[in-house]
Amino acid sequence: MNILVKKCGFEEKFIKLLTLTIFLELFIEVGYIFKVGSYEVLYSQFTTVFTGIFAVYIVMTRKIRVKHIIWSGALLFSLIIGMIMQIIFPYSENIITYGMEWERFFLGGMSPPSITGASWMLLVRFIAMVIIAIATVTILNKEKLSKIIDNLYKYGMIVIGIIFFEWILKNVFKTNVISDLIEWIFGEGQGTINFFIQRAGFFTIQGFMKEPSHLGASLFNFGLVMIISHFNKNRKKKALVIICLILFISGSFRGAFNAISLICIFIFMNYNVAGFIIVTIVATIIVIPILLSMDYFKYYVGRFMKVFNTIFSKQQYNLSSSELRVVTLIESYKLFLKRPLFGMGLGTTYAFGFMPTILATTGFITFITWFKFMFKTIGEYAKKKRNLVVVIALMITWNLQGQMEPAYSLITLLFCLELRFFSSNKCANEV
Repeated sequence: MNILVKKCGFEEKFIKLLTLTIFLELFIEVGYIFKVGSYEVLYSQFTTVFTGIFAVYIVMTRKIRVKHIIWSGALLFSLIIGMIMQIIFPYSENIITYGMEWERFFLGGMSPPSITGASWMLLVRFIAMVIIAIATVTILNKEKLSKIIDNLYKYGMIVIGIIFFEWILKNVFKTNVISDLIEWIFGEGQGTINFFIQRAGFFTIQGFMKEPSHLGASLFNFGLVMIISHFNKNRKKKALVIICLILFISGSFRGAFNAISLICIFIFMNYNVAGFIIVTIVATIIVIPILLSMDYFKYYVGRFMKVFNTIFSKQQYNLSSSELRVVTLIESYKLFLKRPLFGMGLGTTYAFGFMPTILATTGFITFITWFKFMFKTIGEYAKKKRNLVVVIALMITWNLQGQMEPAYSLITLLFCLELRFFSSNKCANEV
């Protein structure tokens, strides 16, 4: 009896650690706990270590389903095979390698891919994710997951309130005090922007992220968590309105794109096709012309046209931010086609998008194995309308954000767990 009580207490602590780590992954990117050389250990990475230690104990003391062992082993095996293939049969042409600036694609200085310390570090992250995923799905139930979502919602809305306050201080009082205070508390990490950026007459916001575009990715993930959750439709609507408002005023092109994506996902999941068409027509006739008359939204349209022209124009690429991101996607997909089965090897190259990164580095076989483990084995993905919408939406947005992080992120694990426990089209009767 005492052993059972201790085990339950241990598992409760694990769930609290898991919740904290997911919250940090969602909202806290700035600063670091400590440095190892030039490498900064982020807050979420630090708590992931302890979450992984707890997960190891759970996996060793609980009965694990055979399919979890088989597919997790298949995933790790395919990753290692891809790395071995690169070592034995190295790719000899110059590419943008992991950590290299993509400007070198135009300016020169590229090099052949190779398996480095970063590759082994990413493999460790995959191993940690697999162990945590198996431990979580072993002990979790619908009630425990609902509690995790409730806590993320409660504290996430506090963060959003701070972000909105940041917008007011920057655009009304012309002060950067929120960013300065965040830097003082969490530290200044590499790549963090801590100065005013003006777009279409307004200053951008980034909250606890390193830059405005990262805030766009963060709030998209949070919005999707809310949409898939056990909350009723009205509560989801309220959360979505707040999240999309922050995304639109963030000054991030990615944020505006993600806001539109979240709205489309919500409509697809909660209304029929006719309802979606009606909303689209109303938006086209009434809302869009009004928005296009505003300088703030003209900025987003201009950014979109730059991206569109980069994809379909036959002219030579240039170095502006929007075009450069698209170039990374195009060139990474070209690399994938050169080694489609196992890719160039884990940690050899990257793009400004998860889908081209995972396909270029690990290949189609590893991607399918990863998808099978995460969405079918852990998430028990079923071919229902709401699940299909979520997966398609992720595949589209993952072309435009993330690098390799979504593959081992606990946020992705949370998506899969929500699909597993909240897969019914009818939401829980939660107020």
